[in-house]
Amino acid sequence: MKVLWLFIFSICIVFLAFTPQQAEKYSLKVVQIGAPKYLDSSRTSKTLKLMTTLTNNTNDTLKYFNMSCSTSEIYKADARFVRVNSEICNKNIPVLLKLLPHESSTMEILVDVDLTYNFKTSFQIGIDLIHVKNWMDVEEVFGKFPNRDISKLIKKETVWSNKIDG
Repeated sequence: MKVLWLFIFSICIVFLAFTPQQAEKYSLKVVQIGAPKYLDSSRTSKTLKLMTTLTNNTNDTLKYFNMSCSTSEIYKADARFVRVNSEICNKNIPVLLKLLPHESSTMEILVDVDLTYNFKTSFQIGIDLIHVKNWMDVEEVFGKFPNRDISKLIKKETVWSNKIDG
């Protein structure tokens, strides 16, 4: 009986080891563009320009909410010493973006890195994907019913990037 269980266990291990892993539904790749810009003469903080690439690895079109110019509304960092900047603009409005199956979209963002935190040198950027089906969902969530519980209308998930050296 022990031999049978050992055989079944061995088959399960081999099966798991050689089964291809399922890819994440969405992936976020981030690379630094150019040299950092130091914000002060003491070099205690710097600004990094990052290129983000969101990829839809599914067979369905991804429809998600974004703001027209405030990147800090959907992007975030996993470290206290990093802050995502927002562009200054006159009209920051909700927009509905679509990403076709197996396609990617890119966006540049700026982040400020506080160099006085010397205990951690790398960080990740996350994008909060707020899934919507159509423009009416965006209007309902952000316009007509601002005090309504919207948790049943939207699906939100965070996709984290690769590690970035700060």
